[in-house]
Amino acid sequence: MTEAPGASEPGGTVNATTTCRSCGATGLILVVDLGLQPPAEQFIDESDLAQPDVRLPLRILVCPACWLVQLEGDPVPSEDEPGGIAFSVSSTMRAHMRGFAEDVLGRAAVPPETIFEVASHGNRLHETFRSLGADTMLLESVPAHAKSAREAGVPTIEQRLTPATGDRMIAGGRRADLFVDAFYLAHDPRPTEYLAGVERLLAPDGIAAFEFDHLLPVIVDRQYDGFRHGHASYLSLSTFRRMLVTVGLKPVDAVSTPAYGGSLRVFVTHGNASNRESDAVGRILAAEERAGLDGLAAYRAFADQVEQARVDLRTFLEERRQEGHVVAGYGAPSRGNTLLNSSDVQAAQVAFVVDRAPAKQGRYLPGSRIPIYAPARIDEVRPDFLLILTWDLREEVISQLSHVRSWGCRFVIPVPSIMVVD
Repeated sequence: MTEAPGASEPGGTVNATTTCRSCGATGLILVVDLGLQPPAEQFIDESDLAQPDVRLPLRILVCPACWLVQLEGDPVPSEDEPGGIAFSVSSTMRAHMRGFAEDVLGRAAVPPETIFEVASHGNRLHETFRSLGADTMLLESVPAHAKSAREAGVPTIEQRLTPATGDRMIAGGRRADLFVDAFYLAHDPRPTEYLAGVERLLAPDGIAAFEFDHLLPVIVDRQYDGFRHGHASYLSLSTFRRMLVTVGLKPVDAVSTPAYGGSLRVFVTHGNASNRESDAVGRILAAEERAGLDGLAAYRAFADQVEQARVDLRTFLEERRQEGHVVAGYGAPSRGNTLLNSSDVQAAQVAFVVDRAPAKQGRYLPGSRIPIYAPARIDEVRPDFLLILTWDLREEVISQLSHVRSWGCRFVIPVPSIMVVD
């Protein structure tokens, strides 16, 4: 850059004392600033409506040394686990996670004796593996989540995986023939340290399977609603590969999946294993290179697109309000809160949202304070537009709610750009 923008502008260098949570480099660069927002997982009870939201800066940075896209500051532990809830109420996600478990088990040369999973998908993978005839040992560092898992009968070790804790488990006679991480990695505040723990715990011929939100569709399809205070990192395969090599691991295969708008499933072995990288790894790395994920231009363009998307959503909803139309939302995912709060959407623009998770019904979205009801509310109110906040499950949602067309209700898909579906 010939003239560096200010630190609050996309492309600006952040305070030099800020270090990359992976490689430790300084000089991180601002990708997008989504303003002061409440943690997206902290839904509001009616008894707390009089209390103001705790709001934190939601700023996303990129490291120009290793190109890890990351949250500024430490991640905020979630009270609700969105992955677990989606697993419970979405048939699409249940099928996806069963396919994940089947794929993982199918990669093992022999039936694995010891399977470790780490805080994966709301700690619900144990059920899926058990249904396939395999048991797992859970590593869960959040005390409340560990307690809940133990009460559900899941064998649980309450600790965060690091090289030191991995060594202690090895000393106790534990090695992982199969290690499973479904959507945990992005939450870890120090991902390289965590991966070094995986390297220690993994048996010499073991396989580790990771699934995480893929940065490529986030940038290409401007999925900025996936940014939240609970996610420390946003990973490309190229950056993940660099992390693995640093700790003595390597990717041997990768699969793109549709989960959460586009995820990666990566299979990993020790660096000295005989396995070679598959052609799929090379294809995905090439796609990331074409998209410019190892350069600033792609992130500058993304910032401009996000700013326009924030304006477009607010304008669309405000125009519907002025026309006298009722807009309701479907789904109360954490990503929906980032989407709405980024455009300062409130109950004046979206009257209510519905969600199939009983734990969310009767509560309110953080920031916007939009009320959450059971899906029956749609038929009671008969809104004119239904904003699908779980847009990654839009086919399932539209199929389930096709009857709303009978009164002229139209579906609105907000990402990657506003699309109205009759």
